[in-house]
Amino acid sequence: MSASYSSLMQSDLYHPAFNSAIFDGAIRIYFSQSFESFALKVYFVINQKLHKELSEYKKIYQSEGRLLIILLYPEKNILEQSFKKQKVKEVNLQGNIFQTWMDEDKVFATSPGFDDEKLKAIVNEVELEIRNQVEDQMAAAAESINS
Repeated sequence: MSASYSSLMQSDLYHPAFNSAIFDGAIRIYFSQSFESFALKVYFVINQKLHKELSEYKKIYQSEGRLLIILLYPEKNILEQSFKKQKVKEVNLQGNIFQTWMDEDKVFATSPGFDDEKLKAIVNEVELEIRNQVEDQMAAAAESINS
């Protein structure tokens, strides 16, 4: 079952600066209003570049409710503190993008320098996750047919 907004608010990942959000099916982007232009850029690039992959991922979202959550923290130290408290076995750091799971949902988080390099890194990580989950879903479906 996917994480709800209330479970995000009660988690260590939440910060009161998240006063704005973009909700579009399987994608959730939380951010401070001062970073709205970057959040919209992330949203539009993901939808343009990953249009085919997103349509496949939406099937997973519809059947299992899994979300992709992107958190744009206002400051690096807030991001680091939020993830320091995380009770997960592994937190990945690639391109200054932290990744973890919240319930069944994949969470990506980053902080300023919101520039084209950061945008590219976010989109690449989201693309990789979508492809992995779609491949896993297809493999599970094939296995259940063969069983």
